[in-house]
Amino acid sequence: MSSGQDEFLRIPDALSPYVIESDQELKVEVDVDGKRHTVDLREPRLFEDRLIDDIIETQTDANRSGSNIPIKGKWIALWLQNEDEDYINNIWHNYQFFIKYLEGVTRNIGGIGTYQRSPGTYDSMYRYIIMLEQAGLVERHRREVVPQEEYDMFVPEEFRVRTFVKVITPVNFRESSQLVIKAWENPFEVVYGDEIDEEDIQDIDEPIEPEEIDQEEVEEEDEDITEMVEEEELDLGEPFDSLEELGLSELNANISNFNRLDQLEQFILSYFDDALEIGIEDAPVPTEGVEPEDYRVDTIAIYGEWAESNANAGITPLKIVISIEQVGDIPGLQFIPATVSNTLGNILNNQNPIVEVFPQYSVLGTFEDDFDGYMEQVAESAQEDDEYYDLTAKEFTEI
Repeated sequence: MSSGQDEFLRIPDALSPYVIESDQELKVEVDVDGKRHTVDLREPRLFEDRLIDDIIETQTDANRSGSNIPIKGKWIALWLQNEDEDYINNIWHNYQFFIKYLEGVTRNIGGIGTYQRSPGTYDSMYRYIIMLEQAGLVERHRREVVPQEEYDMFVPEEFRVRTFVKVITPVNFRESSQLVIKAWENPFEVVYGDEIDEEDIQDIDEPIEPEEIDQEEVEEEDEDITEMVEEEELDLGEPFDSLEELGLSELNANISNFNRLDQLEQFILSYFDDALEIGIEDAPVPTEGVEPEDYRVDTIAIYGEWAESNANAGITPLKIVISIEQVGDIPGLQFIPATVSNTLGNILNNQNPIVEVFPQYSVLGTFEDDFDGYMEQVAESAQEDDEYYDLTAKEFTEI
């Protein structure tokens, strides 16, 4: 355990099976959409223990099944009231911790079975908080610039921003009015009324029952573009025995030698529209009529160590600049590049299927017309070499 972690940290027995050591720090191993991630180990909050007690009690109630127990809204309310405020990515990480803790507590309790529930992706957490805001329960009330020292690579100041959320409608789930409690438990119904489909709610916050899933039936259904994207992501993260299988060396690695470049490109492209959709919803200016389809990726440029044969696989972040082409009949909206930088970077890091090679993605965005000048500015600011690797064209290009 590193000196930065509390040596007196209490590890509950329920979490012991999921605790691993990573970079000399203890972490909790979690599952996000079938992919392995780690979050910081911490001591459970008192409200989390009480919430789990309520869940167990409700699960043993013959009049109610576990699948109907609302968790996410309750936990977010209690977390924010306990912390006063928090930024979205940290809320999501701590929710992952809680879900794994819940699984550990219930795994050995007779009569109710292990309570497994997906924590969802960063994208789903972001959307849930937006829904809470639309329901009048929380607000994004301030932004904080993160010091450059906290990053391993150059990040322009306008992209080093955290958005903090706080509760504006407090709740006590034992004493508050049923109207307030219901809003926190099901913000969808408050926002959409009777039009909300019950299946849509379950898609966001539904327990996972692996033993009841027929994998063959799942694979035969819904062979649409979404499944195609997922297959490409799986290819990028396909198991390998050594870096040599990927065309890479552990030290002085170069991106051009990576033999899954097509899959890497598809991985980045597959989340581009999702990042734009989030940014448009959260835009600081009116965006009526603006759709993600109004923009597309023109070039994916990789710069820095991975383009200079100076990368250490599994250690060096992959630095990316996205050149954005405007294809819709709308004026250029200047928040779009910032959205790509902030949101797409977060999504790629959270969905990363090949962390053993690229431990982190640093994403910057710029409009196509500004791309050449922007690359010159990035190279000068970060003191990088005078060329980048064009992932789209699969070739090196001088800046």
